[in-house]
Amino acid sequence: MPRTPKNIPHDHWKLAMTRGIGPIEGRNLLEAFGGATQVLAASVAELAEVLRRGADEVRRNMDAVNVAR
Repeated sequence: MPRTPKNIPHDHWKLAMTRGIGPIEGRNLLEAFGGATQVLAASVAELAEVLRRGADEVRRNMDAVNVAR
């Protein structure tokens, strides 16, 4: 049985190997998870940027309110 990849729990890898998923299919599975992880990371980065812009806008509005007082 191939060695367990570092980013997959051993139980899952062992189950996959004993159910007939070979190293090639396992590699494709890892690539699929890797792609999903990259998409998620990009979405989180985009969300962080939107939140940062929103916080900047709130800060500008608060400054405008304070100046108006």
